[in-house]
Amino acid sequence: MKILDHEKLGISFVELGALLGTRAMLEFKVLEDGKELEVPNKKSHLFNMTQICKTAGCGSIACIGGTMAMIMGLEPTSYVRNAEGELKQLFYPHYRTGKLEGIELYSWGRIKPAEAIKVIDRFLRTGKAEWQKVLGAKRVAELQKLSDR
Repeated sequence: MKILDHEKLGISFVELGALLGTRAMLEFKVLEDGKELEVPNKKSHLFNMTQICKTAGCGSIACIGGTMAMIMGLEPTSYVRNAEGELKQLFYPHYRTGKLEGIELYSWGRIKPAEAIKVIDRFLRTGKAEWQKVLGAKRVAELQKLSDR
C-alpha cells in the first residue's frame, strides 16, 4: 500500500511511526478486541475506541490515539484530547468539522480492530479519516442502533 508522507498527513514523522505501529499491532492481534472494557490482569493489550488508555499490572486497553501515545512515550489522555484536524477525526469517530455527528460515543466500543485498520489505511492513503465512508451506511446504522439501547 502506498501511503502519504507525514507532512501531507499533517502529522510528525514520529506520529507516523506510532500510527504504523498501532496498525501493525491491530493486524497481528497484539491488540485484541476489548469490547468488555475490562483491563486484563494478564499480560495482554486490548483495543477499544471508547477507552483512551487504561493500564493495570501488565495489561492495557486503549484506542488508536492512546496506543500511539504509549508507543511514543507520551501521556495518552492529553495527547488524544489535544489532537487536531484529521488526526482528531481518526481518534474521535463522531467528530467532523467541529460538529458531533456519525457514530455515537456509546457504540465506539463495538468498532472492531479490522474496521479500525481500514480507517487507518484510508487515512494513510488519503489524509482523511472517514469512519462513515469506510464502515458504510449499513454498519454505521448498526452501531447507531446499539447506542440507542
